[in-house]
Amino acid sequence: MIRVLLFGNIYEDKWLGSFIRSIKQKSTEIEVDFFNVVTDTLPYPESAKLWANIHVVTPYFPAFCYKIPKLRGLSKILDILISIRNLSKHVRATGKQYDIVHLSFLLGLYIFVVDEIRSMGKRLVLTPWGSDILRAKQKNLKRLAKLVEKADYVSCGQNAPRFREDIIRLLKVPEYKFVSAGFGTEMIDHINAYKDLSKDVAKKHLGLEGRYVMVCAYNGNPCQQHLKIIDSIAEIKQRLPENFILLFPMTYGGNEKYVREVKGRLEENGLLYKILEDYLSNGELLYVRKCADLFIHAQTTDANSGTVAEYLLCRTKVVNGAWLLYPQREKYGVPFYKFQSFDELGAVILQAIADKTSIIPDKLLEDISKDGWSHVGQQWINFYNSCATTD
Repeated sequence: MIRVLLFGNIYEDKWLGSFIRSIKQKSTEIEVDFFNVVTDTLPYPESAKLWANIHVVTPYFPAFCYKIPKLRGLSKILDILISIRNLSKHVRATGKQYDIVHLSFLLGLYIFVVDEIRSMGKRLVLTPWGSDILRAKQKNLKRLAKLVEKADYVSCGQNAPRFREDIIRLLKVPEYKFVSAGFGTEMIDHINAYKDLSKDVAKKHLGLEGRYVMVCAYNGNPCQQHLKIIDSIAEIKQRLPENFILLFPMTYGGNEKYVREVKGRLEENGLLYKILEDYLSNGELLYVRKCADLFIHAQTTDANSGTVAEYLLCRTKVVNGAWLLYPQREKYGVPFYKFQSFDELGAVILQAIADKTSIIPDKLLEDISKDGWSHVGQQWINFYNSCATTD
């Protein structure tokens, strides 16, 4: 039995839940314990049942420390560090060292307990997500670079060559430490399984029958730049198809205040819209992907947007910010319509709508179809097996 200890946010079900589901479906020889670095007390997602054991952060300070803003953040950080140290003591005391310790999403605070983390496993694996390094300040990047020095491997998917370059540039990762294993997308597997689901059926299911559906962004985080998208669309609304509607998936990543602001901007500009705020299962999300005539993607930074790939696989026209670079998606030709700034966005949207030909290469669709967890999960299993058998 291969024993793994994975550090991460247990509420990131889209990624880590999908990860453990894939591992459990394909292997009975890998047991994964989870250390939840998040101090929230929300109910765990359903996928939590699949982790062999869950270790949590213990609060060590008086209750008032968590009520004072200046003390709250420091107390929570110290709680995480102390909890990690105590877990390392427990592992040493029991003599049950893990084969692999895996940090998924890199936190600068790990550097303060890296020796304790390192001591809990024979191998240390790091998986950057994107925002953890692309949006990190210089001070934090230095800490993460030191973390890399202590690690055996740094993982990055084959479908993210540009992100791999960013990791090398920002964290000074030597080539020999890289392993080609990244994130899969459960939605890719769903799209592959429901190839015959038509756009019209998806629209009808969502109450959008007869509409030209323009999906704007894919979550509620302000970094998706919803307001700028709305302003750009407002400038061209008289030139859009008469039956257009704007669809905003905002089921996670934002807050009620920001959603209200988005709604207010839409209503000020007299734009017909629908905002999805409630949790969507993969089955429901499939309809969102399939219903789209156009997808507008303009977030500030991104390492490897699985969502862009999902819309491309549905043969949806994608309007993409030119600063969001996906060279792995362009090797057969550019599959999306690029805009350099929001001043250009309106014109590029009109260009995409007017274009009657598909610019999405069939070879690219073949590649994307392999980005599901059914394929990527096996890569992780192979890697874990290799780690555990290497002296």
